[in-house]
Amino acid sequence: MIPGVYPDIADGIKVVTVCADMGDEPCKYMQTHCIKACNSTDGVYYVHFLYGSPGTKMAYCTDSLIPCQNGSNSATGFPPCSKNNSYPILKGKPTVAFQEKPRGIAVVCNYINENHDKEMDFLVKWYINDEFVYEKLYQPDDNTVSAFISDECKSGNCQPNQCILSKRLNSHIQCEVRARFRNTSYVEFPPGVKSNTIYAGLIVQPNTIVTVSENDAGQEFHIVSTFPIVLRNKTSTAVPKISIYIVSGNENEILTQKGCLQSVTNDAPAVYNIIATRDNINDRDKYTYIQFTGDTATFNEASRIWKNQEDNLQPIKVVVKDVPSDTICETTGDPHITTFDKWYYHLYAPGDFLLYEHTSLPIKVQTRMAPCYGVTCNCGVAVQIGTTHLFIDRCSNDDNEHVTYKTENGEVVKEVMTSDTRVKTFEIHGNKATPGSNIQYKNGQYIVTFPTGSVLTVSLYGSSYIHVTLTASSDDFDKIKGLCGNFDGNAINDVQYKDGSFNYDCKSGNCEQIGYNMEATQEFYEIWRVKDVENLFLGELYLGDPYVMNHYCSCNGENNIKCDYCNGRTDGESLECDQTNGRRKRAVEDDPDDLVADFKFGPLVYDPNFEILVPEFPTPSGLTEEYTRRLCNETLVNSDTYSLCLNPINNGSVAINDIIEGCVVDVKVFDDTSIAKETVLVLQERCKVVLSRNPMYWKKTENGTLVPPTDVLDKICVNECNGMGECINGTCDCYDGLGGSDCSISLIEPPLVFAVLGDGICDVRQRSCKSALVFGKNFLEGKNIACHLQHIGVNENGIILSPTKEVFSGIFKTPEEVKCPLPEPAVQPNAPGEGTVASGYLISISNDGELISESMAVMFLYDSVCQTCDASAGTCTTKENSCTINGHCYEASQTNPENGCQQCLPEENGVGWSKKQDDACEDSDEDSDEDSDEDSDNTLLIIICSFAAIFLLIGFVLGLMMCSCCKVSCCERNKVVPVNYNSSHDNDLYGSHSKETTA
Repeated sequence: MIPGVYPDIADGIKVVTVCADMGDEPCKYMQTHCIKACNSTDGVYYVHFLYGSPGTKMAYCTDSLIPCQNGSNSATGFPPCSKNNSYPILKGKPTVAFQEKPRGIAVVCNYINENHDKEMDFLVKWYINDEFVYEKLYQPDDNTVSAFISDECKSGNCQPNQCILSKRLNSHIQCEVRARFRNTSYVEFPPGVKSNTIYAGLIVQPNTIVTVSENDAGQEFHIVSTFPIVLRNKTSTAVPKISIYIVSGNENEILTQKGCLQSVTNDAPAVYNIIATRDNINDRDKYTYIQFTGDTATFNEASRIWKNQEDNLQPIKVVVKDVPSDTICETTGDPHITTFDKWYYHLYAPGDFLLYEHTSLPIKVQTRMAPCYGVTCNCGVAVQIGTTHLFIDRCSNDDNEHVTYKTENGEVVKEVMTSDTRVKTFEIHGNKATPGSNIQYKNGQYIVTFPTGSVLTVSLYGSSYIHVTLTASSDDFDKIKGLCGNFDGNAINDVQYKDGSFNYDCKSGNCEQIGYNMEATQEFYEIWRVKDVENLFLGELYLGDPYVMNHYCSCNGENNIKCDYCNGRTDGESLECDQTNGRRKRAVEDDPDDLVADFKFGPLVYDPNFEILVPEFPTPSGLTEEYTRRLCNETLVNSDTYSLCLNPINNGSVAINDIIEGCVVDVKVFDDTSIAKETVLVLQERCKVVLSRNPMYWKKTENGTLVPPTDVLDKICVNECNGMGECINGTCDCYDGLGGSDCSISLIEPPLVFAVLGDGICDVRQRSCKSALVFGKNFLEGKNIACHLQHIGVNENGIILSPTKEVFSGIFKTPEEVKCPLPEPAVQPNAPGEGTVASGYLISISNDGELISESMAVMFLYDSVCQTCDASAGTCTTKENSCTINGHCYEASQTNPENGCQQCLPEENGVGWSKKQDDACEDSDEDSDEDSDEDSDNTLLIIICSFAAIFLLIGFVLGLMMCSCCKVSCCERNKVVPVNYNSSHDNDLYGSHSKETTA
């Protein structure tokens, strides 16, 4: 006979106790037995593992597996059954629930039997994790049972049902109620009814499995206790709580925002917010586990169910959904746009357009396209990252002519130089720079880094234009809009309106949109033309709340917590969440000149009659489409970059068809075959992104770690070093006599200097004037770059050379920009004593401290209260409505700070103080007149006596000279010998510095 309930399929193999019935002696013999429930098309069947019978005349037999029905019962609950009411029939199920006790918790089992009016005995059996742990007989008067087990024990005097729950965290608890009639011969308790099962432990809400994606804001989950938290010391006034640490959250997959230690109380859960790590790598979906450990102090203070359970907490499974991050958006040539989802089209329209905008973060990129050769080309980008704005500008054609200076025979000579359109980079902030964003020049390119990990790369194109490449981050996926598309993995819907609807070609349902490799329609590009009120190029900057970089932590126990992951990023160099990179941070805080200066905001200026005219083959020089296509293909295929990249990447991850198509159009438009080499630059960017962000192409190190293929990446250099050097570790090692990121700069020629930021003038009333941003050409990055300063004076007649020269260590920014520290300005409006209202420097640059640029850019420092300066004219003139007194500027009507009765009245005296027209000052003058009569008499007497003394002295001297000449044959004249003076600053605030003064 098999007592109890047969197992369910989910129970697996169940071990039960079987009985051997001997007539009137039920369960005379007992032994264990294994049963497993199995499923089939005919229903459930059972498999038994049979041991040998305990007696030779015994055998196994089967009967119906249907429990006793229709009011019958038996000692086992299964046939053979009888209706003689030998055993009570129990209806309903008992319930179990947690209950708070003074020093712990209890589980209470309640059961009410309403089917019998006879007195009954009840046996309550307890199971923890399906194992029997305790039973107790109850003989209630009303057929109602209430039993409990607990984890509390008073001073060691424990009852049998106490301390059963001690150290029983993470347990499933259930009770079973069995019954028999009281005062009958049937002493056995047949199988009864089991209660619901409750779990004693910590659980995760709302889901037991947490799913996070690399582009979402994170997932919050709560950890709660399924039973009351009770302090063992009932007199304690502390809030009952359990504190837990995350001890094993794989930082390569997940990070937490709210810290690693949280507490669970009876009123509040422990709250964690995790995000998927922004590694910006295409590494597919993964899962990991978060492990926890308890805080020993709080576990010891709580009731005994928590005792020694710190390391017995259940882990949480986390699924990390990967999103693409090895893709780029390009706008190259004249221009050809390839979206993140690889839709390719042409846009021929001048103006300012939205290239990229994040839909939930204050980040956007605008591009400016200027007319070129009948079409348009990129000439500038403007970036907003929170309150930081970055500009790379090559659009100002009016800057091509520069007034520079030379010195010949002690004279200043003016000359006009013509150059290519120069690149200007600017960084403008609100109250605080956005951390994690910067602009830098690296290996021949301008690189703008976003806090999300997105990267904007700008490369020079021809003499006046740029290539723009934007590498996506995980946070961009399905969260952007603009000419770069919406980055959702579907190229077909990239060409759409701002509201998400398709352009007119798709409204009818054919969805061809702007055809692949076709010209964008005006209806499409006009919707992405930037409105004036949103145009960064027009100075519409965002200066509101700063961009906040969230801190996230990797947690590996109480003593190993790292909380400097900004925005969840683990790619590249570590970021400081509340700072920009070091160089820019210092510039912003310590040197206001490094900010906007006078960046010229304004619309793109071009001929209003300009019309788009895409040329056709053959070109004016005779280039055919067949020849051009072959040229573009051979230029690309025969390049070192092609053989380096396309060998390891041979599955189409890097497309080249659109690169060749763009090359064909560019050569046709410019009618210039040298444009074909630009194909290599585009391919390089694509290869670098794929090889660095897709582990499919990574290689294993000796310890088995996957790393990007540095043997390939280190051989990719800008412009392939122009064939004039070797590419080593991603940097050109140039041949002798050459330098620069692509070996295009001659080391035997000095650099060129064109101008100083701010039109060569600096108003000391507006800026500190302690640095100058010098524009030029062929500047080399290195510690030897130097700024040579020739001090000058300046007035309405022109520049006056000073004998003072100084040399400072320069700060390389780009091959066209060097920042020069300057000494303390000579123009000091509030300084005591004699001053100067205008001065300046002629600035030249050397790459090695010796080979100095022949041309010099001028920088005037002036006080705008009384001076107007023009660097191109080389003059500073005095304003009419001002005074210049003792070398200091004063506004009209300004009072003498040392005499309240004097003021600047330019109409009376522009170089001295005038009497103040004031009643108080008039009264003071009358009082002083009475005293002045007596003073004048005394003054006259003093003057007369002084003249008399002077005449007596002259006579005495002449007498001596005549006497001397009698004794000496001739009188010799004194000779004045010039004296050279050398001096230097005692305190050098700018690093390497020297000064020379001659008289």
